[in-house]
Amino acid sequence: MNCNAHNRRVEWYEKRIVVLTAALVMSMPIALQFLVVAHAGAGASDKVEQTILKLEQDWLAAVKDGKPENAAALFAENAVFTDADGTSHDKAGELNSMNKVKWETAEDSDTKVVQHGNTVIVTGNFHGEGKDDRGKNVEVSERWTDVWMKTAHNGWQIVASQSSPLKK
Repeated sequence: MNCNAHNRRVEWYEKRIVVLTAALVMSMPIALQFLVVAHAGAGASDKVEQTILKLEQDWLAAVKDGKPENAAALFAENAVFTDADGTSHDKAGELNSMNKVKWETAEDSDTKVVQHGNTVIVTGNFHGEGKDDRGKNVEVSERWTDVWMKTAHNGWQIVASQSSPLKK
């Protein structure tokens, strides 16, 4: 093989290496973004999941016991709540609503936790039976979604909560 042919072949390989390296480098941000999105949709870490489930149980206990003061620290000051009837209210309204029913039973089920950085989305079902503040029987079956955010000053707090009635 003559020297010119050898040099052309080496140049051809060098160009291919440069092109392939450039393609690899350019595709890395896409691959990294995919990994970040895939991880964000994964379940919460065990520690975060246990913490959030404990806070959800604290909220449920405050509802059952009719003690809104025990739930006050769980809600961010600007939290938004949407009830199954479509009404919306703030933290004070949510705390006030906790005295409207005396629950004989109140249970959450089918609870799932998904973490996205400092935000956690929790979904579940609620079923409760009791009497309202006028003595009327109440039976509630709802599907709910709570959004928790970890803040620097107050730890994990609810920033939004929404519930929808379950069909019987």
